[in-house]
Amino acid sequence: MGRCTQLLGFGSEHPFNWQTGRDNLYAVQEDYNYEVIETQMDEQARTLATTTRTWNRFHLPVSESTRQGDSEIRRQTTFGIKPDTHWDEQPAWCQLPHEQTVTFIDHKTGNQRSETTEYRYDDNGNVVFSRSPNGVEEHNEYYPAEGAEGCPANAMGMVRYLKKKTTRPARLEDGSYGGASEISTSYTYTALASLIEGEPAVVVVERETARDVTHNRVLETTTQTYITEPGPHYARVDRKITTLNDKPTTTSYRYEQTQDELSTHVTLIGFENTERVRATQSIARSLSTGRVTRERNQAGVITRYDYDDLGRITLVITADDSPYQTRRTTTYHIGDAVALEHRATGENPVMVEDCLTTGQRRRQWLDGEGRTVRVELEDIDHAPGVFREIARTAFDALGRPLIETQVDWLRDPEHPATVTALTLITTTQYDDWGQVSCSTTPDGVQHHSEHNPVTLSLKTWQQNGPLRSACTQTLHNVSGSPLAEQLYDSQGTLIRSKEWGRDGLDRITQTTVKVPGQPDRVTTARLDVYGRTVEQTLADDTVVNWTYALHSDDNHPETIAVTPPALDEA
Repeated sequence: MGRCTQLLGFGSEHPFNWQTGRDNLYAVQEDYNYEVIETQMDEQARTLATTTRTWNRFHLPVSESTRQGDSEIRRQTTFGIKPDTHWDEQPAWCQLPHEQTVTFIDHKTGNQRSETTEYRYDDNGNVVFSRSPNGVEEHNEYYPAEGAEGCPANAMGMVRYLKKKTTRPARLEDGSYGGASEISTSYTYTALASLIEGEPAVVVVERETARDVTHNRVLETTTQTYITEPGPHYARVDRKITTLNDKPTTTSYRYEQTQDELSTHVTLIGFENTERVRATQSIARSLSTGRVTRERNQAGVITRYDYDDLGRITLVITADDSPYQTRRTTTYHIGDAVALEHRATGENPVMVEDCLTTGQRRRQWLDGEGRTVRVELEDIDHAPGVFREIARTAFDALGRPLIETQVDWLRDPEHPATVTALTLITTTQYDDWGQVSCSTTPDGVQHHSEHNPVTLSLKTWQQNGPLRSACTQTLHNVSGSPLAEQLYDSQGTLIRSKEWGRDGLDRITQTTVKVPGQPDRVTTARLDVYGRTVEQTLADDTVVNWTYALHSDDNHPETIAVTPPALDEA
């Protein structure tokens, strides 16, 4: 049996002098851990899950293990701590994670799988390197504290301003990036003098430059200018210009401040610089709470919002000051006379009532954890003031939806005052990983799912009594993206399989469809740096090419060209 430890340092093998009013565990100069075990049980006192959390002598979480049935998930974190060194002599990054490992363990089979995220830091605690489980790396460079070209000195003598961020794709099995480019973003800064005498200047980003490092070319640049006139809007962004392929898109900002609101008007101007390619939207926020009080979209539609003293929304007016204005109000009832009068027997007296734009009222009843357990809708057409239940949800001890009931009300056409409830029930079951394993819909069909995070596989099928549908088995990578999919008929015979090839940024570059007894059908794709398909070769060698708007990095195709396969000359 191991030694007994706890957060006060009991059981330490090295003595230390107890000092009242201080965290004495910091004085322990050894590798010291303590743990807490949490057990979750249902109403019958049956154990559902057990979680063990462990902290080190600096109260940093080093591990967390949750076991439910035969499944266990372990999360371990390694910090940059020197075990035999006093707190005052620890490196600056001692409280920062250097390695985080998540391990999935199937105790039924004994199999397990781990995925690790790595971090490295400079002497100032800034992240200089990270690698995700999928192999994608991020490298960061920072300006020195004394400043350099493109960045003023830091007034506090600290290294903190990011100079360049580089994203490097994961290497594939053949050692390449699969056609994915290494992308970097560089930053330059400028200083704006403080309006408070003697205070340091405010350092803001002046220019961002994105580069395709692999092909050594500039992708786009963004420059920002700021308001320099003294006043309430000093140092706010004044204009932002993003340039792609020598085509600038400008975003200008205008501010208005009243006694209790700040309005921001944002105008987007296309590179053509005409009224047809100009759009403005506005947003107003409360100066005291920061909440949105008014919005105006690019179509000119104004939406207003009101809140109560707790910050909960109480009124939404859409198309304000127009013939199409609509209102939606919300009232909250917590143990008041309204909730106590209208609640069901034994129900928690917490209710939210919405009055919709049609005038119809909708009530949501909440449990003690704020979850919606029942919904009622006013029968405004035939019995105003009468509320009919349209949905209810029952949760399990872990807070997951277990039984979801939808209720439709059928009216007798010959006797409109007579209604009959049509109840549709969906039940859900969960596996030991916490994933949905079976969902039974109102028609009696069972939708089965077998998740296995150890093998990164998913198996799905449907069943109703003895009848069983085809089965799909999918294999994923650590990012959760599908790599292969097999479709089997109800007798277990393979019908079709599908495989995806991905580049170092997890983007699909090849799709292969395999059908037993037939040649494979392979489709390949070439992507640009923004992930857009620029060329696709179909299984019959037909080639489809796309070009995109030069001013945009979004999916805005300009042309599509189809080149049929060459005909064999006989």
